[in-house]
Amino acid sequence: MNILTKYLSGIVSLLYPKHCAICETYIDEGFFDLCEDCWKSLPLIGSTQCQRCGAYLGPYTKPSESCSRCEEGQFSSIKKVSAIFRYKDSAKDLIHKLKFDKRRYVAYSLADMLAEHLKTEAFIEKIDIIVPVPLHWRREMVRTFNQSEIIASSESKKLKIKYETNVIGRKRATKEQSRLEINERKKNLEGAFALSLVNRFKVAGKTILLIDDVMTTGTTLTECAKVLKKGNAKAIYGAVICRA
Repeated sequence: MNILTKYLSGIVSLLYPKHCAICETYIDEGFFDLCEDCWKSLPLIGSTQCQRCGAYLGPYTKPSESCSRCEEGQFSSIKKVSAIFRYKDSAKDLIHKLKFDKRRYVAYSLADMLAEHLKTEAFIEKIDIIVPVPLHWRREMVRTFNQSEIIASSESKKLKIKYETNVIGRKRATKEQSRLEINERKKNLEGAFALSLVNRFKVAGKTILLIDDVMTTGTTLTECAKVLKKGNAKAIYGAVICRA
């Protein structure tokens, strides 16, 4: 079986050679489907992030329990948000290729990165269920996939944690958050999410990990967390690929 697998893998490599997900140069072996240069260029947040909302605090700052972005209590429904990269440069390019160029395969590379990152988080041992942030059906139909669902499903397999979709739904279509001013984003998502009447029992008493691709102001994760709290979730954590 191993010989056959290697043989088939070799044929696939010949027919579909790997290319870096960012610069698209040919790679024989890479880092999560990235060439060495692009991998090194990714803006890692590292340990100097806010321990509450995941915001980057700067190279000379110690990890903090809270920061100016989350001191106002916006994240009261979420225990902690963990992020890998700052939403800029090559990391932003990756997200744009995924969402706007519809390169679905990028989601699997990002999922691999997030899985390795989450293995270092102490809270991961507490998680009962992984839940993705939902897309409205119209937007998902245009994009042809929900990137957060792909990432969340992959995390479930890699981390061996139960995955549940269709727990949270979008009641109405909303404008793209990235196109709105900060003060418009909260209003845009107010009442946009709802807990599934059929599946709401699945979150009661559970510690949940919410998965999304990008977090800017945190409005999306916060609104989803509020809905899960209504379903009597025990605790909610968040994980994203990029943090603005």
